[in-house]
Amino acid sequence: MADRDVTTTGAGEEPASAGRHRHAAEEADGGVATARDDAVSIPGIPIPRRAKHRDPDRAGSTWAWLFLLPALILLGAMVVYPIGYTIWRSFYDAAGNAFVGLENYGDLFTD
Repeated sequence: MADRDVTTTGAGEEPASAGRHRHAAEEADGGVATARDDAVSIPGIPIPRRAKHRDPDRAGSTWAWLFLLPALILLGAMVVYPIGYTIWRSFYDAAGNAFVGLENYGDLFTD
């Protein structure tokens, strides 16, 4: 505590150490801190900074896909697979043994 800079000030005066911690953008704006000032700090407390290479729009996309994966698997198993299998089986005869191609569709639209 011996190296703490304690200064008494009169009314309307700033402590001597206050100018040391003011951000350059505050001085340019007339001493008013704005939302874009990311370097305004409390003395002795480091400011955590976001990594420059991360895209903030994609920050949670991995978690989103992990939460969606079970639903997508169930959707595929209960909806997409039966539709595809039904279309595939429509190219076979009624017994399901012989491939007849588009003959079933021809009979459907002409009969």
